[in-house]
Amino acid sequence: MQSIRKDHIHTRSDRKLPVELAVRYWTAREVGAGRTVEMGAWNVAFTTSTPLAVGQKVQVSIDWPVLLNGTTPLQLIASGFVVRAGAVAELHIEQRPEFRTRRTQ
Repeated sequence: MQSIRKDHIHTRSDRKLPVELAVRYWTAREVGAGRTVEMGAWNVAFTTSTPLAVGQKVQVSIDWPVLLNGTTPLQLIASGFVVRAGAVAELHIEQRPEFRTRRTQ
């Protein structure tokens, strides 16, 4: 497991805001979907289709509610480690998240 920079260590006192957005996630063994519950600067809590394990590496794609130039859908991509598991998993983000354009159906 990679070490997490000390300035980004998860604490329960981090400010988190309730946000409900569609999320897709993938690990080395599975792909799933859910909804975000709350988000902070360096963490995101989301529902999962199957329980994830604490310490598990996960990448998430969150459908962002704002359009680029008013027309192009965006997604927020982040990766990190699960720090809380259960019906809602909490992911500590290890690197700066990035926005990417999202395909439309």
